[in-house]
Amino acid sequence: MPNICVEEDSEVVIPGDTVIFAVGQKPDLSEDFGVELGRGNRVAVQADGSCATSVPGVFAAGDVVTGTLSVISAIAGGRKAASEIDRYLGGDGVIDEELAPRAEGSPWIGRDEGYASRPRCGNDAEEAERCLQCDLRLDITPRRFWADYAAVKNRLGSGSDDAAGGERPGEG
Repeated sequence: MPNICVEEDSEVVIPGDTVIFAVGQKPDLSEDFGVELGRGNRVAVQADGSCATSVPGVFAAGDVVTGTLSVISAIAGGRKAASEIDRYLGGDGVIDEELAPRAEGSPWIGRDEGYASRPRCGNDAEEAERCLQCDLRLDITPRRFWADYAAVKNRLGSGSDDAAGGERPGEG
């Protein structure tokens, strides 16, 4: 196992083939929560693979059911639960509809001098005019992938270059 030295405000890449997310968290639920709890104090769902709990009309998914797996598993569980909730409420279970079209970004977004230093507004209507849509941030700042970060040496002098050749984005 490598000797890892933590350096504040650093961007460190530790090469690896697999990353295991293990934080040791568990739901903080008690019997008073109102649904049957299972192993590890997690919400018990129906054995048939449904997201339905012991209480009719109450559904559960993600980490509170499975424990910590992955974000993708939690999202998939949430989508499955949403589909089951739709059927429970009389729908067809299809949740793929687009409820609102994606906003097209203005070519001027992010180019208004002094925008970032403007203070927050006192009321919701003014704040909505001041605020950038979060989903449009990718139109302003390019995405960074793991390979875009350079490997750096730790304080002991050991380290290795990453797959990108050890260069920072834009260098070389």
